[in-house]
Amino acid sequence: MASGEVSATEAAKILEAAGTGKNYAGLWRDVVEFVPPGDDVPLPELVEVAEVDSMAAAMAKIDRASDNLKLCQKESWATPANHPDLVAVQEALILKEGFRESVRLLSDDYSEDFQRWMAEAEVQATELEAALESNDLSAAQTSFIQLQNTCQKCHVEFRN
Repeated sequence: MASGEVSATEAAKILEAAGTGKNYAGLWRDVVEFVPPGDDVPLPELVEVAEVDSMAAAMAKIDRASDNLKLCQKESWATPANHPDLVAVQEALILKEGFRESVRLLSDDYSEDFQRWMAEAEVQATELEAALESNDLSAAQTSFIQLQNTCQKCHVEFRN
């Protein structure tokens, strides 16, 4: 889009063909609202390989999403008035993907227990996301508590 090779409509069709979930609301919005830079603005270099963060960096992102979910939890899973940028289901998605990508990219050097707890956490985050999507607040509460317990077990063994 920045180089003028595709329109917003064509870019949205690419997202659709790639199976991009509608829950990536910001991505869909930004594609539709994108305004190409001027001709004199240099475009950033695109790289073939992305640098992967360390496990500590991945865990920090997971912790931020978990903290954001705690803020939503205090508001019965609604967006906190003092944090209009937080949407519980989006934070659950970020959490789920944080666990998934950490296991996929970073956990080979860790024990079977660590890998199992990370996989359990991903399942629990997936259940939390599904509960929030269906507005089942009781199930969301249960899933979040289970997830926190899994995190605690792992932290005792590997972080604390």
